[in-house]
Amino acid sequence: MAKKQVGVSLRKPPPPADLDAFVASGPQSDVRDLAPPPAPAREMVVATSNGRQLREVTVYLPVDLARRLSLACVETDKDVSNYIASKLEEELAPKALPPQVAKKPNPEPLRVWVEQFRSMSMLLRSRLGFA
Repeated sequence: MAKKQVGVSLRKPPPPADLDAFVASGPQSDVRDLAPPPAPAREMVVATSNGRQLREVTVYLPVDLARRLSLACVETDKDVSNYIASKLEEELAPKALPPQVAKKPNPEPLRVWVEQFRSMSMLLRSRLGFA
């Protein structure tokens, strides 16, 4: 049996394009339209029963330190989040200077500036004839 012949024909060529009109029309699609929208930042905020808001944070610790943290939590009867929060509060709290170290304002620069101002104003007054 003979094989059927497939009819082959050439496609009709597209109409000639107006290159000037194509260039003037600008890009047909913006690359930003093709890109997926950015994923929202993954920040999980949880409200607790006492009204505090907590944010999820992932921390990686050395194995030995993680064991010691677990033991400290058991000894103080706190969960890991509360224990770490209390220690970080202690560490990151603004530290007040001891009273003997607190600096008192030095009046010397102000006194020098006032004396210079007075002498210059006296010189100016004498030159202008207001002395």
